[in-house]
Amino acid sequence: SLLISGADPNERFLGRTLPLHWALDAEGVAKSYGDDETGCSMSRLLVEHGASLVATDDEGRSALDVARRYLDTGAVHMLLQRLAAAGDPAPDTDA
Repeated sequence: SLLISGADPNERFLGRTLPLHWALDAEGVAKSYGDDETGCSMSRLLVEHGASLVATDDEGRSALDVARRYLDTGAVHMLLQRLAAAGDPAPDTDA
């Protein structure tokens, strides 16, 4: 994968959105259409390869905001666990 080859998991697409935000959006949309098998595999892979948990996109949304938007409890739980493990408080945003 590109991540294994050293791709930056925090490089913005067109200067706007972050890969983790994009993955959470895609997973949330898939889940809203009944695809529960996607889970949070893309977002988990990005986090495991260093995606920032606290970075915000061009609209000021954190990854946690994106997961909450889709009521994706699996992704929210994963992000909160990772934030706690890193000693970071959950971002105080709700865009």
